[in-house]
Amino acid sequence: MKKIFLSLIATLCALSSHAQTIEVFKNGKSFATYTNTPNEHYVVKFYSTGDYDRINGHEYVIIGGLKWATMNVGATTVANDNATAYGDFYAWGEVDTYYKEYTDTKVTWKTSDLTHIRGTKNGHNWPNYSGTNTFQEWSPVPYDDKKQLTTNYDVARAKWGGTWRIPTMADFMKLYEACVDKSYSDIGSSGTVKAALKPLPEGGTITKGGIYGVPKNSTVDGFPYNVAGVLFVMMDDPNQRIFLPAAGNIQAAKRDGVETLCTYWSANAFADDNAQAFAHALYISLIDLNDPKKNGIKMNEKLTRFYGFSIRPVSD
Repeated sequence: MKKIFLSLIATLCALSSHAQTIEVFKNGKSFATYTNTPNEHYVVKFYSTGDYDRINGHEYVIIGGLKWATMNVGATTVANDNATAYGDFYAWGEVDTYYKEYTDTKVTWKTSDLTHIRGTKNGHNWPNYSGTNTFQEWSPVPYDDKKQLTTNYDVARAKWGGTWRIPTMADFMKLYEACVDKSYSDIGSSGTVKAALKPLPEGGTITKGGIYGVPKNSTVDGFPYNVAGVLFVMMDDPNQRIFLPAAGNIQAAKRDGVETLCTYWSANAFADDNAQAFAHALYISLIDLNDPKKNGIKMNEKLTRFYGFSIRPVSD
């Protein structure tokens, strides 16, 4: 190995001192040629494959100028099955879960010294979240003067490290704006609904961007989606896409919305000082994918902080 390394150094030295042209081959064919001149100097660097699309071992896709993780915190697959694709559920600002395990219908709780309020857990509720039967703000508060989660309370940073973080609502809006098909943005009820979900094209081949509802056991462009969810496909480049499983959530002591709801926490607490018990989330319903008026994407949805929601990390 040392001999090969020294030979490589010798070759590169020869390149820098004598040869003035570097030719790059791709799949055995000449791909590009670079010529050194007194005014233009090229440097050869070698990288291991995979370094470009991972942060701390977690894959990402660039959409809307941000690096979006391809999986939820706690997930091990994109869409293989519920158990591996859903990931974990966290109350807003918590960096550990309340439960030992969960199924689509049941939650088993645990005693934890890692969540904010220590002790035996019996559900996502105010006693577990703030120590009283009604909301009581943490001390110190988990957010800054802009009502955005600080690093110590960001589960994406805590679990994945690096530059990963929980998205802000502004980040979710960038994702939405990069992917939404405007012809679907005026369908649905009023209020916080931004757009209806596009149905998958017949045959499962996507050639145009949009925000697609994906039924369970669908195949899209040859990739199997064994769980229901929403596929964000970039309008400018349909090859850039991320899938959000409809994992539902954990409300109080039960599972809710499995296969019909995408509920993902943002980093933003509700700005009204009189409503600190709430935080903003991305909320997408998939109640009936055959009827666009019965599903929709809600931005800035105000939801109770003790609910256990999914986390989809992002990086700048």
